[in-house]
Amino acid sequence: MYIQNIPPVLSTSSFHSLIRQDISLNSITDGRVRRRQIQLTNAMTSILLMSLDSRSRHRANPENVMIPSSLTRSLVSHRTGDLFDVMNHNGWLVDHSYSPPIAGGKSFCKSLHIPLEAYEKTLGYIEHDRMNNFDSESIEVSWAQNSIGARNIDNELRKHSFQYPSSVKVKTNGLKQFISNMKRHNKQEMMNKLSSMLRLSLISDGHGWLKQEFVEAKSGRVYGRGLSNLALTPNVLLDHMLDGCVELDVEACSPRLIPQICRNLLGEAGLRFDSMEEYAFRKNELRIEWANMIGVEVRHIKQCLNAILHGCSISSVSWLHHGLEQKSSLLEILGSGDRVEKFKSIGLVAGILEEMKFIKKLIRNRVRKDGSFWNYFGINECWISRIKDAGLLAHVYQHEESRILALMVRFLGKNLVVGKHDAVVLMEGGGGLVDQLRNQIRNDLGYELEFGRRNLAGAGLA
Repeated sequence: MYIQNIPPVLSTSSFHSLIRQDISLNSITDGRVRRRQIQLTNAMTSILLMSLDSRSRHRANPENVMIPSSLTRSLVSHRTGDLFDVMNHNGWLVDHSYSPPIAGGKSFCKSLHIPLEAYEKTLGYIEHDRMNNFDSESIEVSWAQNSIGARNIDNELRKHSFQYPSSVKVKTNGLKQFISNMKRHNKQEMMNKLSSMLRLSLISDGHGWLKQEFVEAKSGRVYGRGLSNLALTPNVLLDHMLDGCVELDVEACSPRLIPQICRNLLGEAGLRFDSMEEYAFRKNELRIEWANMIGVEVRHIKQCLNAILHGCSISSVSWLHHGLEQKSSLLEILGSGDRVEKFKSIGLVAGILEEMKFIKKLIRNRVRKDGSFWNYFGINECWISRIKDAGLLAHVYQHEESRILALMVRFLGKNLVVGKHDAVVLMEGGGGLVDQLRNQIRNDLGYELEFGRRNLAGAGLA
């Protein structure tokens, strides 16, 4: 789990005093004891920042945050029990009875509840900081340093050599007012606003510039790191920060790309995936139709299809794991087993489910059993022996997705501002750029893709 740097606004002694109600750090005269208490306070701050990322929360209990033992060791290095004691003394409740193994049994995970008061205090502190005095009215890009290290997250040499901009200067026109108008009626809204305010503080500290850091996964997919990363910034903020830029994204990337991987790469040229390809062609109208049929929002239907296409569990019933209720992705998204069953019974959805069964079997038989693919996908016998079929599917898909992105980055050159998994943000995207990019991908990689285009424009209230 990635530990991001603590923003300067939360590194001050005044914030330390705010977050630590059990002790007065300024009254400690012993230098060694004071350094240890500051270390524990910074660890609490790091966990608070980590909790703003929804991926850090328990699926079984979204109100709580996962605290892997590897994280606590990296934060305080020794006597990790001290950290748990300090959190408990400040009302951050640690559940020691919950410790299912994660990361292949190499680490164990505690469950932590951070009180709403901690977010309220942090937000209130930042709102009175100096950052509101800074304005930036232009977008600039710097390539002065590498934004992606030479080695991937497993300390292996990277698959790709491309780089993203190392820093981007963003606009604050409209951004500060938008954040000021963000609601804070519940815990999630409070966390969203806090996350936005922290980004604004980083913009202020950098005089408009935000440092961009990324890491490459084993599959070749590149992930952004830290609050300053624009690839991780919500679109409602990005539209203000990069107002006037253009976003190009691969339309329905998964249902378009996965069938072509099977035909082009795995040697099944005659295979048809009619349901998946019809969804890719008609996704917008189908999502609306299915959302009305099931009684959910359109975004929930999109999330369900993404889950299916990435091999996630589709069960309509929950189950117990280490005494905690677990839910499939579809059950968590749709909220009830009846809705899951109704969704799965839709003709085209049922067709996609059948096609995904075949695709997972095909990848298992070809990639898992045929060592000639291993070098191409950057895997070995040890890795493939412990990866599940869904993980193997994700690896194959992300490997090809990363090849497409690498080509896009090389093709776009200095016009690039932000890179995402299947999308890019450009300074400008006029003329025949999309057609040229589509043809380049077809000629070099053999994939037929379609692109959506969106002009970024900060408008409206939060």
